[in-house]
Amino acid sequence: MTFSLRAIVLAVLATVVLVSPAFAQGFSVESKSPPSVVGAGPFVSLQGRFSIALPKGMHGFRPLAVDTPAGRLTGDAYNWTMKEGRYTVGFVQGPQSMEGAEDVAALFGNVRRGMTAWATSKNGKITSDVQIELDKHPGLEMKLEFPDALFWQRVYIVSGRLFQVVLIVNTDQRTYQAEALKVLDTFKILSEAEVAAAVRPKRPLLNRVHCRRNRLLLAMDRMQLMMVYGARLRQFWRKKKISRVRGPCRVKSRKIRSTTTSVEISPGQSGTTTKEI
Repeated sequence: MTFSLRAIVLAVLATVVLVSPAFAQGFSVESKSPPSVVGAGPFVSLQGRFSIALPKGMHGFRPLAVDTPAGRLTGDAYNWTMKEGRYTVGFVQGPQSMEGAEDVAALFGNVRRGMTAWATSKNGKITSDVQIELDKHPGLEMKLEFPDALFWQRVYIVSGRLFQVVLIVNTDQRTYQAEALKVLDTFKILSEAEVAAAVRPKRPLLNRVHCRRNRLLLAMDRMQLMMVYGARLRQFWRKKKISRVRGPCRVKSRKIRSTTTSVEISPGQSGTTTKEI
């Protein structure tokens, strides 16, 4: 295990401790009656590059920062208090990729030892330890039992980033355990393409409204021009000598003109007559 990898392990143990509300630093938005996870979400963190089926607004946030000999490691942690249980999703960014087989084995071994020590200090025990995968990224799921709660933790290694997803179900919430566990399966790691598409600047709604308004005004102007100049155009073409096509033959319009001559009808009176030529 490299020196940088040891620093990452320290960050993992720090996020485990931060699950406890007593260590929370940041802000939290909660309600007197916690909402249900049914139909909630999704919550998307572009900074963390993940999504999960939990509410967008009702959550807490705290930055993570761990000083190690390898440097300062930073990340974020989000927490939710729901009717079915309490959730925490956190990540920390390391200086290098950790998905090599040796690094994964060493990292998960240290996580197991750290979790065992933590559970023992809280009168708990580890009841499940399973290695898992998420989109071909290595992961580790552990279940712990305490006198008044059940604790699930999933850890994923994605290149140089380490994710932690935690669920705590108290004794009075165990009837909702099945629904609570479904949320852990909705955790998704966003690809670079998905993040880029989400942060791509979009045309403001106001501009789109203005564009539609301008197109409507342009269409109205065209209609008005057709109404004003349509009659003049028809008069112009009527004065031209044009041919109208009727079937296979061309029929030329005949020009008709009238002349007016004066004739004497009776002595002292005059009149007009019209002849067609």
